Amino acid sequence: MLRSLRHSPPGAAKRGQRKGTFNAALEQSEQLFLAAETVSPAARPLLLFYGLSQAGRALAAVSRKKIVANTKYNLKGHGIEAGETEKALTDGLASVTVVDGKSSGAFVVVSQILGAGSLPDKTAIGSLWSLLPESKRIPLSRADDVRPLQVALPGPHVVRGQDVPADVSFVPLDLAGRRPKNSASSEFEDQPDWEKERQDVARYIDNFPTLKGWRFRYQDGPIQAQKTNGGLVVPIEWSTPGQQVADEEAFVAERTVGYRGIRYAYPAIGNAGTVTHPMLIWWAILYAMSVIARYNPLVWQGLISVNENEDAAAIEKILDDAVRVLPELIHRTILEVGQ
Repeated sequence: MLRSLRHSPPGAAKRGQRKGTFNAALEQSEQLFLAAETVSPAARPLLLFYGLSQAGRALAAVSRKKIVANTKYNLKGHGIEAGETEKALTDGLASVTVVDGKSSGAFVVVSQILGAGSLPDKTAIGSLWSLLPESKRIPLSRADDVRPLQVALPGPHVVRGQDVPADVSFVPLDLAGRRPKNSASSEFEDQPDWEKERQDVARYIDNFPTLKGWRFRYQDGPIQAQKTNGGLVVPIEWSTPGQQVADEEAFVAERTVGYRGIRYAYPAIGNAGTVTHPMLIWWAILYAMSVIARYNPLVWQGLISVNENEDAAAIEKILDDAVRVLPELIHRTILEVGQ
């Protein structure tokens, strides 16, 4: 997949040294991903992280000169640091923190290219892990359970006017529906508190800044959320008074990020209130794991022991998913940046 970009690179990498850098970095990225397929979790995070890092250098070569000048596209340094790695075995991988390099380095520059938030404050891996949709099946212990919201246009049965409707999925199940009479009871209220449901669900969706301006599609009574195994599907809309939106898909795309053919909204990260990008989430998680594997191999060996560590299965799965997911994500992101 990545090789298809090499003959005629997009964006600013069409010619000159940028093209040379793009092709060399992408070749290294591809080779590192291929090598990652052949090794066990003992060494896989090293190859995956550097494969993604080299893809970041290819992305910088593609980016327009007004974003990354010709004097700066050849990225220097990681631009991200990890802490608390020695405690990962006792406190869990979720406790390890990452923070950006403030003003320079690959992670910081790539976040600028993507128009996404970096990690200016120390952020625990447990706050990032669940933002990968792949993590849902085998969760990491002690990780947060805040997931990206899937945003999709409803079918033609929903009447359009001067509003753009959407369905948002993966809102937590416990925010709507019949509630227990009290914390010690297994009996439920006969009549849910619709206003409380509205407040709880609205408070949750408001954590996703790119959805700003949304409102419930149904203004009175229940919000008409549907329950699925993955959470609630909540019907929302954006009011666009005085205009008829001709391209609803483009409208939703401006407020979401494409990931494996699905549009997602991501929550604000940390105290900075910034919204990150799935490529940066993968970057931060793989960086933290590669640091442990490289500098604390005994700790890493303990983390991936499926007989002894509760996180081992989740780590194995996310590393398996990375081999499959990252080339597609990189391919899509390079094309979007190069438009």
